[in-house]
Amino acid sequence: EGSEKVKMAFNIFKDGQLSDHSDYNNFKNGKKQLEGELKILNNKLNLLLHKQASGLKYDNWLTSHKPFHWFAEFYEIIHDKGGFDVVIGNPPYVQYSDKTGYKLKNYKTLNCKNLYAFCIERSLEIANSHSFISMIVPISLIGSNRMSECINLIQKQQSVWISNYSGDTHPGTLFTGVQQNTSIFILSKSKPEKSNLFTSDFLRFNDGTDERNYLFTSTLKYCSNDVISKTVLKIGSDIQKSIIRKMFSKNNSFKTYEQTETNFIYYHDVVHYWVKSFYDAPFFKRANEKPSISSHYKLAYSPKNLKNQIVAVLASNIFYLWYLSKSNGRDFSKDDLLEFCIDFDQIQNDESISKMLKKTGDNFISDLEKNKVRVRYNKKNGIVEYDQYWVTKSKPIIDEIDTALARHYGFTNEELDFIINYDIKYRMGKELESDDEE
Repeated sequence: EGSEKVKMAFNIFKDGQLSDHSDYNNFKNGKKQLEGELKILNNKLNLLLHKQASGLKYDNWLTSHKPFHWFAEFYEIIHDKGGFDVVIGNPPYVQYSDKTGYKLKNYKTLNCKNLYAFCIERSLEIANSHSFISMIVPISLIGSNRMSECINLIQKQQSVWISNYSGDTHPGTLFTGVQQNTSIFILSKSKPEKSNLFTSDFLRFNDGTDERNYLFTSTLKYCSNDVISKTVLKIGSDIQKSIIRKMFSKNNSFKTYEQTETNFIYYHDVVHYWVKSFYDAPFFKRANEKPSISSHYKLAYSPKNLKNQIVAVLASNIFYLWYLSKSNGRDFSKDDLLEFCIDFDQIQNDESISKMLKKTGDNFISDLEKNKVRVRYNKKNGIVEYDQYWVTKSKPIIDEIDTALARHYGFTNEELDFIINYDIKYRMGKELESDDEE
């Protein structure tokens, strides 16, 4: 009943807006009536919601929760038209915890634990069946397994376009002063017989150059993405899609070999352009403390006979391509490692591939050690001293690793060339690794 009164008051007010305003008093009275009916309806809804969801005093609850009732404020749009035609947004990128006193219920995306996921879900609810929705959000939307519920909601729509951008200072930022890798999605909402998903690669660009000016015109390209994986992969070309599919054809992954023995390798959990892995933890020392292991170096289980092969694989261009396709473009998570498809059992049965990976793994480590530099930096919490590694100098060895892996995956010469030169313009520029360590 209250909603219908609001609708009637709104129609009177709208008619007044569309008239020639010759009768200003009628227009003014129409606006006043609409505001009055909205106030009455909102008060009724607030009282009902307060009883269901809060132990706070009513006035305190109003101040802290600021309830907003979409179907009341936009009754004609939500009730009569089924929702909005277009929703565009830049939602907050804020972690959610139910310990803050404001608890959300009945959200499919609760496990995502970020406000931008909740905003996407609500937008899908208040948009009509033929609408378009577009938002710019953190790249974790498709770069983190934790956001799977959110991306699943998006993928159920008729057509979805997702473009992905580097913005973490290496080499440029999408928004000046904001260090955030981002994705922009555009979706056409309906219930399709078959979902159509289009994605871009992970796009880099240099600040202060023409690259930024042409980012959304000549640089941005979409690829039809029908590769099935736990998260949406950042795939921007048919050749990249073919490479990923050949990788997925392997039945085993790093997870297959996890914890088979208590041997370890170490890998660096921040990746700008190169994945760094070692047999032993690199030197790290804080002032007035004994040498220790930097918190940026993580352990990965490795069967004893595979340590040099695993180090070789992690150093490879193909693993880097996988990392950028799968990850958030900065942090090297355990999922990024474990989900990488490779069959070491098959490799051991091919003596030439096995020997090449063992040899190049050892050569890679030797080359890193030869080119390392001991550095000292004055950090916020004191001076730290550590070994800095310049992986670009080992690129010829890394290319040998990929040549061996190409045989394992059955890559064509064209695909191998794509892998070896992937992101080469930025990777072979100045390495920015001085800020990696704590």
